[in-house]
Parts: sequence; C-alpha cells; structure tokens
Amino acid sequence: MFNFSMLTMGIPLKYKLTCTFFIHWLAFVVVQGQVSELIDWQIAEQPINFSPFTDYGSTQVSDITMYDGNFAIVGNYSTSYYDILDELSSSKEIFLMLVSEEGEVISKKNYALYDEDEGCFITVSDDKLFLAFTSHIYFWDDDTWEYYETDKNIYLASVSPSLDVEWQLTFGGNEDDITADIVTADTNRLWIAATSYSDSSETKTSTNYGASDIWILETSNEGIIINDMTFGGADLEIATSIFRSGDGSVFIAGSSASPPSGVKSSSLKGAYDYWLLHIDETGNVIWDKSYGGSDIEMLSDAVYNATTNSILLYGYSYSDSSFDKTEASYGGADLWLIEVDMEGNIIRQKSIGSSGDDFAGKLHILENGYLLTSSSNSPYSPLKHESSSAIDHWEIKLDTLFNIVWEETIGSLGNDFSGASYYTDEQNLLVIEGHRSITKDKTIIDPDSETYGLIYEPWIIHRNQCTDGDFSVWHQDWDGDGYGSITINQLACDSVPGYISTGLDCNDINPLINPDMEELCNAIDDNCNGILDDGLATSIFYIDSDGDGYGQTIAWVEACVPPADYYVLLPGDCDDTDEFINPGMTETCDGIDNNCSGLVDDELTFYTLYLDGDGDGFGNPSISFYGCTIPAGYVVNNSDCNDSNSSINPDAEEICNLMDDNCDGVIDEGFTTDVYYLDNDGDGYGANFPSVFACTPPAGYVLIDGDCNDSNAEIYPGAPEICNYLDDNCDGNVNEGLPSYTCYLDNDGDGYGNPSTTYIRCEVSAGYVLNNLDCNDSNPSVHPYNDEVCNGIDDDCNG
Repeated sequence: MFNFSMLTMGIPLKYKLTCTFFIHWLAFVVVQGQVSELIDWQIAEQPINFSPFTDYGSTQVSDITMYDGNFAIVGNYSTSYYDILDELSSSKEIFLMLVSEEGEVISKKNYALYDEDEGCFITVSDDKLFLAFTSHIYFWDDDTWEYYETDKNIYLASVSPSLDVEWQLTFGGNEDDITADIVTADTNRLWIAATSYSDSSETKTSTNYGASDIWILETSNEGIIINDMTFGGADLEIATSIFRSGDGSVFIAGSSASPPSGVKSSSLKGAYDYWLLHIDETGNVIWDKSYGGSDIEMLSDAVYNATTNSILLYGYSYSDSSFDKTEASYGGADLWLIEVDMEGNIIRQKSIGSSGDDFAGKLHILENGYLLTSSSNSPYSPLKHESSSAIDHWEIKLDTLFNIVWEETIGSLGNDFSGASYYTDEQNLLVIEGHRSITKDKTIIDPDSETYGLIYEPWIIHRNQCTDGDFSVWHQDWDGDGYGSITINQLACDSVPGYISTGLDCNDINPLINPDMEELCNAIDDNCNGILDDGLATSIFYIDSDGDGYGQTIAWVEACVPPADYYVLLPGDCDDTDEFINPGMTETCDGIDNNCSGLVDDELTFYTLYLDGDGDGFGNPSISFYGCTIPAGYVVNNSDCNDSNSSINPDAEEICNLMDDNCDGVIDEGFTTDVYYLDNDGDGYGANFPSVFACTPPAGYVLIDGDCNDSNAEIYPGAPEICNYLDDNCDGNVNEGLPSYTCYLDNDGDGYGNPSTTYIRCEVSAGYVLNNLDCNDSNPSVHPYNDEVCNGIDDDCNG
C-alpha cells in the first residue's frame, strides 16, 4: 500500500508519490544491545550481489504476499554498480525475493525495465504472481548537457515460479501515473490503484477531475484492459488501495485535498483528509466520505474486517482535536486509526503517538484485535515505553476496542524504516529498510555487503508467536516489592525471571514505594498515585533565601512539613537577597521599598528641596528635587534671587548699590533717587541716553543732560559758539550770532575775486577776498587797478 519512505519528508508530496524518495546515508557506532522478544529469526539480504565498486544506495520494501508456501517480498533499490559485463546498471530497479518460513532465501531477482523502476506491489491470482510498479526513463542529453525524464507509467508483469517475467504491459496517459496497489478482483481479474496526473489519453480513457485523481485500472489475468475509472475532485487526490467487503461491495481509499467537486461530495476539513468511496462494479459512486481534522491526514492503509463487518482506515495525522478527530495531538505526526460502518459512519477512533513524528505503515487484522506498524523517531512517552535511537520500526497491538495491548520498538542505532509486513494469526513476517550495522535488535548484516553494498538493506524478521494466546507485557521488579517498573518491561509469551505482570511501581529501586504503601509526609509519592503526600494536612511554605523570616511569594511548595533550604510560612518578601527588606521592616528614606508595601519611602514626609549654592540659607527656585531627607547644600525654601551671592537674600538689608539686596523685586527701595546721565567726554553734561535712577551718581554719570555730542568735551549746553560749522552750545543752531561774509575766490592772488566762485561764511578764508572785480582770475596782471598795455587784453578790467 502506501509506503513510509514517501512520508518521511514530513509533508504529503503532491507530485512524487513513490516509495523511493531519499537516500539514507547515516553511519552509527556498532553496538550490540538487547534483542526484542518479538524476533524469532532475522536475516539481512541484499537484493542483488554487489561488486566492490558499489558502496552506497538504499532499499525500499513495498509489499509481501504468500506464494507457494514462501514469502514473496518486492520492492526497489537505488544504486549504481557495474555488472559482470562491466556495464552500468540502471539507478533504480525492482527486486523480487522468495524467503522460506525458516528464513532461507529460496531465490531472488532484479528487474531493470528503464532507468527508474519503483513503487512495486504484488498479488497472487489463479496461482500466478503479478507485479505492478512505476517506471520512467531518466537520461542525460549530451547535446544540451541536461537531464531529462519521461512521464511515469504503470507496468504490469506476470512472473513465473522461477521469477522470470512472462509478459509485461504498459498503461498510462500523457502525464505521470503512479502505482499505489494491486489486488485480485476475482479469479481472472486484477485491480490496480494508482495516482494519475494524466487526462484521457493513450491507454487511459477516463478524464481527470483535478490536478491528480485516483485511477482504477481493471485488467484480466492476461493484461487485457477491461475498464478504467477515475475518481477525484478539483484539486489533488492520492490513491491508497481498492478492496471488497464481505458481500462483494467495492471500496476505494486514499487521501484528498479537494473541496466538494467532481465525484467528491464530502467536505474538506483540513489540508488533506482520508477519503473513502463505495462504488459499484462499473465505477458509479454510491457514496463517499472524508475524515480529518483541521491540518493534514494522510491515509496509509485501508482494510475490510469481516468479523465486525466494518472498514479500518489507518494513516497519520498532524491535526489536534478538531472536526472528525476527537483526540488531541501528541506531537508532530501521530498515528490515527478509525473504524467506520458499511455506510461510512465512524464507530471509534484512536490516536497514538509521542512528542516526535510517527508515520503509519500497515494495518493487520488478527483474531483478537489489530496490529499497526509504523516508523517512529519519538522518545519515550506514556504510550511508548522505549525511545527510538533514530528512526525505528514501532508496532502496536490493539484489542477490538482499540485499547493498547502492547507496543514494541525494533531497530538499530541507525535509521530503520518500517517497510512491508505480512501478519496473520499463523504467519508474521516483517521487512524493515534497515541500516547496514549490527546494533541493538539487528544482529546480522548480509555477509556479501560487509564492505560494499546498500547502506539500507532488507532486514527480514520473522516474528515470534505465542502457542497459547498473545504476548504479555512483563515488568521488571528489581526491588522485589511485588510491583513491576512502569518503564522497564519486555514482551514475552510466558513469565520472565525477575519480571511480573503488574507494572505500577513508580520507583523500582525502593521496596517502600509501591501502590500498597501508606502515604507519608516526606515529599515522595509513596503509593505511586502520581501525587506527593496526598491525604495529609499541608501548608504553603515559601523559600526564604536571606533568612529574615519572610519568603518569596512566587517560590513556594505545598507540603505537610517545612522542606529544608530555608522554607517559611510567611510570604511577601520583595527582595529575598536582603534580610533588611521584608514586610516587617520600618520604611526609611533610602529610595527602597523597605517594608514591601509596593511603594518606595511611603508614609514619610516629602519636601521640595532647593539648592542653596551660596550658603545663605535661601534656595535657588530653578534647581530643586523631591525628597524625604534634606541633604547638605539644600533648603526647603526657594526665596533667593541671586544664589551666587550670599549677601543677597530676603533677610539682607537694602543698601544703595543698584541691586535688589533683599530680593523683594525692587532695587534700592527707601532711598532718594535721581536720574543720572552717562557723561562719556567728561564735560559735565550727559547724553539723554543711557540714564539710570540711583541714590548716588554712578561713576561717569552726571545730573545734567542735554549734551548733543558726548564724545567732544568742547560741545555742551552753554559753550561759546565759534565759527566751525558745529552746534557748539547744543541749541540746535550752527554758528549763530556771528558776522556773515560773501567771499570770492582769488585764485591768482592779485587781491581781486572771481565773481563766479563765491560762498557766504562767518570768516574770510585764505584765498578768498570780499570783492568780485577780477575779470580774469587766472592772471594776476589783469585786475581793475592795472595799467592798460597794448596786448589785446583788458588789463584793467574796464570792459
């Protein structure tokens, strides 16, 4: 059915549904451990004989059936090796192996159809062996330097008792078609279940509803197609199996990611749900049901139980309790088993898991219950008594009501994936994809592969069976108190020395601790009921690290006697590292919550404190803080108007100094004041501005203002006016009261002026005269009193 090796990637794979996804390549220290009681015999058998050129590869075991009294085991392996002709074999090949009930390998054969042969399943019909598998070509193009692969197709092969292929046929459409199962429909018909990405094309006549659908191919035992049917919705469906019920009804099972659409009428709960369909012989859907929670459910196996006339669906789930899933998740992926009636209604369900990932394998119906196989990397838990070393085979026996009867982990120190299994009430064969090492339960490797071969080889285990009844879980009673260990146990048909059937001892190294003991006040679960000191009067004790009699409120234990390590009855210590801080302390002014009231320095008087920088007892109003003590240099008042001068404060006497000595906002109050004017030139007269009011004249200031030029001591009110074109007496006039003359320029110095160059002044300047009689002021020989001479010039200026 659905193989675990396609699940270990964690998320359902939408487009690569094969059992050959990954190469296992871990190495582990070889350690021999205790072998599981479930193992009758074990062998390790490589599918083929490898040459020294091969030291890598892996095996995926797909299916097991009984054929001619032997176990027929099929699967595929991936490797690269050179055969006896020195030719490179294909990278993935199918193998078929016959193993006797005693563990003898009768025969084995590998089949290389194309480069990639995988996903092989087997059935027996009319005493003939039939293989159904997936194959495609994966090749290198020397021209483009790229790898190419063809579409995947379904191959059906008839195999003779000598394991030779009698005939083989190819089925498929224009996209990938991937084999999921092959079963016998009746004595001359086969059913192949596949996941199909193809639309109607080539040998596929039915049309797809979504990206991938479940494709059922019906053929005769000679490979002649009788019918093909497609079932799906608008998204993705993944095939698991097809089977009949007791009355011959046909059922198809798989996983679905589609909402109601196509032939799917049931709702989608999460990302993927289990999907079950009841169809008639011609492919008409009678009803369909989906089952799931809010996350991912992937179906691994589906079988009909003739005893209960019900159907069992087994897979794995990532969902917590939601929709159809009624139990909470244990961790990552959990095993999820549901039983439904013949109308698809849920009868019961069971979630099994631990804190890691547990992936479903096969479901087997036995006379007295069910056996589940899985691959697990989960640690110990209440449902799993042994932690997985890496990935181990984990199987669980349930009764008909889904109660766990026993569970067992089988594996080495490497990864061991649960492969195929064939469990009945008469025969029990398990094939694990086992790591090539001798550790723990694995006591053998293929002798031909000690130095080369597959890293993961078929590890074939024949299960022990009890001659009378089933295995029982026996618990170690190391302390001999009549109760066995909860965690240390083993499976056996009969009693084991040192082990008993009762496993309720919570401390198997102390005979005074078991379910029959009386509970004592000792902080120990004496009676193993999971509760310490139950039924006894208890108090709450708080840890007191600083020894002040008060404990931390958040660090407490409930006990019947005080525990050691400073436990007290009184809580409330807000600082358990300081013995002087607790609810019994008096609050002091130190910025600490001394009494643990939740307030700092509460119930104390607080002040606004001001800096007294000059030490005169009065504070600076601009520098302050709020406190409950008065430090040096601070006062409780803010009355100082000059905190850098101790002579200035509200208590100082006002003196005549142009300062507010007593800080009343008034300067030199109580003194007679006058207006004094700045006298810069010292002439006894000040300028109108600047001026000050003062009770005594400041230096450089005078009482009289009116100086119109305070930078010239010769200019002031009352100064004699002189002919200098300045307002010497500051009356607003220039040269007032002085004579005025009209003066003419005497440029040639002959005593006579030029009538065209004149000015009026209060004095005659040099070069000027008071007359304007000169007719040529550039010739001193020409003027009114000169003698006329014969020279063509008016020498005497008479015209």
